[in-house]
Amino acid sequence: MRASHTAGTAGLRFTDPIRRQIGARRKELESGFSLITVLPWIVLLGLVALLLHLRLLGHLESLPASERQLYSLVVAHNGIEYARSVLPLLELNSLLKGQDGRHAGTNVPEWRNPLPWSRARTTDPARIRLTPDDGLPWGPPEIELGAHHRLAGNGHFFIRFSNNPEEPPDEDRDGIVVVRSLGVAAGRLPNLSLGRVVHSTSLVEARLRQERVFQSPSAVTLLGESGRFQWEGEDFEIRGGVRAAISLVAPGVGPQLEGDLAGSLSEAQRSRIGGRQIRAWADETAVFSVHPHWKRLFSTRFWEHFEQHLPEFSEPAIPGLRFLPAGGELQGRFHGVLVAQGSLRLTGTARVRGLVVHLGGGIVALEDEAQLTGALWMRASNGSATGAVSGRIRLRIAGNARIIFDSRAMSEALWLLPPTQLGWRILFPEMAL
Repeated sequence: MRASHTAGTAGLRFTDPIRRQIGARRKELESGFSLITVLPWIVLLGLVALLLHLRLLGHLESLPASERQLYSLVVAHNGIEYARSVLPLLELNSLLKGQDGRHAGTNVPEWRNPLPWSRARTTDPARIRLTPDDGLPWGPPEIELGAHHRLAGNGHFFIRFSNNPEEPPDEDRDGIVVVRSLGVAAGRLPNLSLGRVVHSTSLVEARLRQERVFQSPSAVTLLGESGRFQWEGEDFEIRGGVRAAISLVAPGVGPQLEGDLAGSLSEAQRSRIGGRQIRAWADETAVFSVHPHWKRLFSTRFWEHFEQHLPEFSEPAIPGLRFLPAGGELQGRFHGVLVAQGSLRLTGTARVRGLVVHLGGGIVALEDEAQLTGALWMRASNGSATGAVSGRIRLRIAGNARIIFDSRAMSEALWLLPPTQLGWRILFPEMAL
């Protein structure tokens, strides 16, 4: 009995440690299974947190990026407006070739752009130097021009002019050019994915026509079917011109205008018109009808457009560009472009430097000591819708009045006429540039 009891007791003492080991092992296995179950959830939650973090960073980066992109478009618009303001000051053939006088060609894909798009996105805009110089605005030293300008908010625009596709790239004939403005809004922080600063850019293109239709070849240009001329005395003077002091443009009516002019002058009065090597007058109808600029004078649409927009630009909007829709009398000094309808009188000691353009509907009179330096344009208009130039011209010259041809005075006056915008578009990198 004692032996069996001892044996039984010994057996219990032998099995307790084993049970404890089995229990501990079971707990370890259960902990392992719990870890395997929780670990994927930890990884999944980590990935979700990382994704949310990246999305948040993306939003934080995209908000200022969108603002800069919009700003770059505004800056590019400013470049177009700047180009419009300087275009009247430029001689187009010199502009297209640049200061070196040689066009670099059209082999580069983005030759019309101020600079390659990729360069604008990654280069500090303050350090950019534009090459080649084709189409970059330049002029006399007294006129400050440039193709790169910096605006507030660290914005920059770069512009380049090029000839319209209808003509050779280095020779302008019709006064139409293409200008592209690249707006750059400089970035502030490096791009997270690229590790460097990337600037926001926008490219805008406009098609502009420089208005040179009133670049007269003579001291007086007459456009009409016939004329009534009054010459009082023999002390007046009409001097200068390329071929003649008076250019006659009479579409479709033959010699009537010229006959009216010739029949109104005495021999002594005729000697007061022209110069030593300049004819008194010449019929330039054929020349005007095919000239890239002047042929527009035969278009009713041109005159309608001119008259419609003239009030928008006349004084006080542009000092020196004055429009008198009901005519009037001018005394004293005036520099610029004077456009009038109805009867217009330059009297007393009136001194006009630039251009006088008369749209018809009355008489133009220069009296006393009045003097016009530049050129006088007169268009006959009787209100007919059949053509731009029709009816009779009425001109009166009396006393010591003088009209002196001056090409420099005309050019200065034409600077006041804003170019006409013929087209506009936004360009994207995916387009053929």
